Amino acid sequence: MSLKHRLVIADKEQLETKTKEMLKNFFKISHFKGNTQELMSFLKDGDFLWIRLEHYLDQPFFSKCPNIRCILTNTTGLTHINEEMAAKRKIKIFNLNPEDKLLDQISSTSDHSVGLFYNLVRNINLATHDVSKGNWDRSKFKGRQIDSLTIGIIGFGRVGKKINSQLKYSVKGVLFFDVEEVSFPNDQLNLEKVSNLGNLLSRSDVIFICTKEQDNRVSVVNKDNINKIKKGAYLINTSRGSLMDFDACYQALLENNLSGLAIDVYEGEERGHMLHKSVLNSVYKHNLIITPHLAGNTKEAWELSEKVVAEKLINFIN
Repeated sequence: MSLKHRLVIADKEQLETKTKEMLKNFFKISHFKGNTQELMSFLKDGDFLWIRLEHYLDQPFFSKCPNIRCILTNTTGLTHINEEMAAKRKIKIFNLNPEDKLLDQISSTSDHSVGLFYNLVRNINLATHDVSKGNWDRSKFKGRQIDSLTIGIIGFGRVGKKINSQLKYSVKGVLFFDVEEVSFPNDQLNLEKVSNLGNLLSRSDVIFICTKEQDNRVSVVNKDNINKIKKGAYLINTSRGSLMDFDACYQALLENNLSGLAIDVYEGEERGHMLHKSVLNSVYKHNLIITPHLAGNTKEAWELSEKVVAEKLINFIN
């Protein structure tokens, strides 16, 4: 088959080898490492574009590149792409969605969430940093025993269910809240579905935000309900930055109403916004963990998620 299409991979890293093998008979693959402004000049009419989270595609991009064929991204969210502008130009977008059964094999986000959980409740980051300064003082870092804790999961979808599976035998109990009707294991004795978010916030020792982004981008944990959180609880967000009012949660941490806060996402990251320097400087002063959207960033997750998107692309051109 002749190579009729150009597929531009706009990311610091190439596609996984298995993905390139799938696509090489259909596309001439070009790897682009520049910024978004340079990408707009690099693209040609009819190109297929594959991005991850390196680029934010909004009005300037679509005005400059109105005739690319398709945008591909092996991500579940599309906060880095203006879907309305793409639709106006009839540019197809392929990403990951809950119907993709292969995603059930990916545990990377729940793995990361659980890792943050253990790190927070045992003060591992704080203690490690203190030792690096030449100290050896365990008295400052008294943690919590896992089987004494009740965890609360906001959003009992794929990731929420996996967190439950990974922790259900270790923790005292699991609460979950979801605005949608979801299936759950009725035979798990320490699992409880709560009727409202306030109930979960007030009873949970550790809270995981796992729900999908709200249509109106309203935070599920914000200044209006932060005071409902059980004093001394820990809060973890690996879902979407817009789901948490970071300023309100950070203030709760500073005032010791939260014992720990961990985020893998924050509002505005897709547009290149960075957290205030005062926040970044406080990481080792408070039990605060910030990771740069690492939750899904594993070799296994990339291979599987790229396979899903690549298959959609091949079906599209055929």
